[in-house]
Amino acid sequence: MLTLREFERLSSAKGNTLKIKVRFFAVVRQLTGTDALNVEVPAGATIASLCDHIGQQIPQLRGRLPSLLIALNGEFTGPGVALKDGDEVAFLPPFSGG
Repeated sequence: MLTLREFERLSSAKGNTLKIKVRFFAVVRQLTGTDALNVEVPAGATIASLCDHIGQQIPQLRGRLPSLLIALNGEFTGPGVALKDGDEVAFLPPFSGG
């Protein structure tokens, strides 16, 4: 997993980034004040390193990130999954059904 410092260093390297669409739903959208962001991440970034980056950029999410559901291209995913150029990552609050 990339550290935040490695993430930032690799992000600044030209031609070595991935463009990711980040979407926020429900209360997460309310906390961020937006429903979507376009983010550039370094090649080799994972869901976990994206979460670290989002937590640094949006402090009001930092403490809530561990409890959020994360979907990659419409499928729920885990922290170690590698990102690819053009991926869409969605952050959703936990929910329950009945």
